[in-house]
Amino acid sequence: MKKLFFTIVSAWLCSSTVLAEPLSQPDEDYVVLGLASIRVITECPDYRGIPDSIRKLADQIGVDPAVVSAVGQVVRMGSGQNYDGSLLIPEVTQLVNDTNDWLDRELNEDRPRFCKRWGAALSEKGLIQRKK
Repeated sequence: MKKLFFTIVSAWLCSSTVLAEPLSQPDEDYVVLGLASIRVITECPDYRGIPDSIRKLADQIGVDPAVVSAVGQVVRMGSGQNYDGSLLIPEVTQLVNDTNDWLDRELNEDRPRFCKRWGAALSEKGLIQRKK
């Protein structure tokens, strides 16, 4: 009976992941722009964050609140903090990890170019600003 139970649960978990809806474009944009903003703020000394700009972006472009929560939990998990696994969404976790890897590569290849390119783009969107 135990084996049957675990087989059913495993099949259910696998099928729910396969049948999950892909992320919407606003959800994907939120993840990429949010992570890039954090990177520029922490890695580029000429830029600073604008309070609540990422939250406002989510509201303006219609990001699913579950995605916002999931991103927060992935970030907490990645930084070794306590997180709520029930709020994780596999597609969000994968996108966050892929985006972080991509940003790492870009940053390590040419930090000044990374800061200039992303700093300008994110400043234009009102997510960060140049320090005075």
